[in-house]
Amino acid sequence: MFPPEEEPIIDIDAVLDTIVVKVSQDLVNDIPAGDPRWIEMRVPGATIKSSSSLHIFHQLEDKLKALELFLSFLKELKLWNRFSAVTSRGVVMATSYVLGEHAEKLVAAIALKTLQANHSALIDMAMQCVVGERPLGGLTYQDLFFREVTRVHQIIQVLSKKSEGLVHSDRRPQEVAHVIAETNTVILAVLEEVIQFRQKKADVFSPNSPCSAGINEYLPWTAAPGKGGLRDALSLQRNLTLKYGARSTGDTTLKNQLYDQLLHLMDIILDGRKSYLESIRGTEKFDILFQQYETERHAIIEPFLEDEEFERAAILAEKYCDFQILIQICELTDNNERLNQYMEKFSEQDFSQFLFSWYIQEQKQGRLLEKFRDIQKSRAHQQALAQFLVDHPSLSWLQNIFTGDYKQASCILRGLAEEETELLQRKKSMISLAKLAMMASDEQPDKVEEVVSTLNTNLDLVSYQEELPEIVLSSYGYDAERLRVLTPTELVKLYICDENSTATEYDFKKALDLLSYIEDEFERDELRHKIWCQAVLRDNWTDTDPNSPLEVIQGMTFFRLADLMAIMGSSPDEVLPPLERMLETQELGNLKDNSNFQFLLKMGYEHMHRILHTDP
Repeated sequence: MFPPEEEPIIDIDAVLDTIVVKVSQDLVNDIPAGDPRWIEMRVPGATIKSSSSLHIFHQLEDKLKALELFLSFLKELKLWNRFSAVTSRGVVMATSYVLGEHAEKLVAAIALKTLQANHSALIDMAMQCVVGERPLGGLTYQDLFFREVTRVHQIIQVLSKKSEGLVHSDRRPQEVAHVIAETNTVILAVLEEVIQFRQKKADVFSPNSPCSAGINEYLPWTAAPGKGGLRDALSLQRNLTLKYGARSTGDTTLKNQLYDQLLHLMDIILDGRKSYLESIRGTEKFDILFQQYETERHAIIEPFLEDEEFERAAILAEKYCDFQILIQICELTDNNERLNQYMEKFSEQDFSQFLFSWYIQEQKQGRLLEKFRDIQKSRAHQQALAQFLVDHPSLSWLQNIFTGDYKQASCILRGLAEEETELLQRKKSMISLAKLAMMASDEQPDKVEEVVSTLNTNLDLVSYQEELPEIVLSSYGYDAERLRVLTPTELVKLYICDENSTATEYDFKKALDLLSYIEDEFERDELRHKIWCQAVLRDNWTDTDPNSPLEVIQGMTFFRLADLMAIMGSSPDEVLPPLERMLETQELGNLKDNSNFQFLLKMGYEHMHRILHTDP
């Protein structure tokens, strides 16, 4: 019936695969042959007679045995090695995986039947919701439910939805928490049996035929989204257990039970997602989906950190290699010994590299320094440190600090500070550290003084930026908390801009002082002229008291700035810009043609000239 192919080919939904899956499905959903109550639903010739028992539990056991015999039959006829893939739950899966899913659902049904005696009210209610229709001919809801094994997953979906409905009812929080705990007991007992069976039978159902080569993608039904899987139901149950269970009860025993259940729910969810990732390793979509998995993994475990359930968080983080969670646990509990143990345990997974990078990312330079100091005392992690410094040359100065080469450390830090444009605070830290390192070095005193003087000048430039009003920065879209390094030209423009409405002559003086940081002479001259023009435009020159012109000009920002320059020791030529240029500049618009402006400006210049050239 199924002649062998000359060459193995990958054929999705091939006749052989489709028929085998259909037979397997009919077998697990078979109507009990020995139960007379099913006679009206029995189709002649369509019953496989997988079981003659009248007991549901034994019927399920018989179906599992029958399925195992069917699989042995396929292997004996060497049909198993010719399987390719079929479409299941909207995705292409190796045929052997689909057969494994049928076996797993039988295991789930057997576990559920076992639990029914102790949780009859909960399970019976859920089965009734799954079946929906009223049984006929003396059959019960459980007869109908356990007969159609392939939809056993629906009872877990229903249990989760019922839990969600319960939390929005008028039931007391403690009562809700108890029901959630009982629901979890049922769900977890079923799924733990399934996962144990899956792990035990992994080799049996793994695709190994030439026709399925390259079709390794495996999304277990316990991890699949949508109606055919449990991903959504388990995620919902996890959230309900956390928010309305563990976090809502004051009963210590119940709280611990719920946290343990939450741990197992998280474990099942993560195990499913990890299994899927392993099946697509080496494919184009692996990298993207792995990044998504890392984000989801952290979000799933993080509530344990928030609730200070550190040991439970550690169990999952160690199992699924969430290094960020492990580091946070050690940081929050101040447990350096545990951190060192993780460096040893996960050395082959580059835990140390991750740790060093995390310290940098979180701006925890102090902790990084402490860790470097520990490593210097122990040679166990010297190689990891050396590799980290190769990958992060910007941190090689730390090695110089520990070896006592402060001069070289200062040199590296100065270079890094010059290149830093992303974060102002980082630049400031680098300059400050460079200054301290140079002062601690054995360099000649005059050289130390020269370098420190230059660094102080650079720190002054940082201070100019730090003193900018936050409202000015936000108006230009800058993030005041993570401010990038601004150029001297940008700083000048921000100090004198219209948005800096509270600017005084002191702010304009800062703008003039910033000109010393600008090397281009033409740009420096243009900016100086612009500063004075903006100082003019700060005040009203046309509507003033004509009887007190001297008092008027003494209140003008322009002349207050000139007066401040004189007080600060500037030479007469630097105190005021050329009068002719100010009277002709286009930057003042129509104001330059106003007679009152011209009068006040000339009077102010005359007044300042007399002050500046009067002998004391």
